[in-house]
Amino acid sequence: MLQVLLVDDEIAVTDSMQHGIDWQSLGLHVAAVAMSGMQALQYIHANPVDIVITDIRMADMDGLSLCQRIFQLNRNIQTIIVSGFAEFSYAQKALSYGVIGYCLKPIEYSELTRYLQLAVHRLGHYSRSSNFDDLLDAM
Repeated sequence: MLQVLLVDDEIAVTDSMQHGIDWQSLGLHVAAVAMSGMQALQYIHANPVDIVITDIRMADMDGLSLCQRIFQLNRNIQTIIVSGFAEFSYAQKALSYGVIGYCLKPIEYSELTRYLQLAVHRLGHYSRSSNFDDLLDAM
């Protein structure tokens, strides 16, 4: 199963995401919940993570800074933003960090599920490409 990290300083939001998505049917597992960008980054350094769903406005490190750091660390980690702010500048900046989706709060779970399906598809492509490259290297 692919590992998901939820990042939001509002417990009600992360609880809602945990219960509002059929993670197992997507081949996903919520590995952890972080309350800030810094806490999320520490988790990512210590644990394998495939998908990060993050809020933008949080204490100590905002979601855009987290997305930027993830992008610099590992371009295979898929990121999705959930935010209460429909600001074009946020979305534009997020795209430059490889974010695959921008969902507004209150979260529409069908929209978030579509982004998760895209993330799973992309990760499957990376995995197959990686396995193919490994096979070529072995030959």
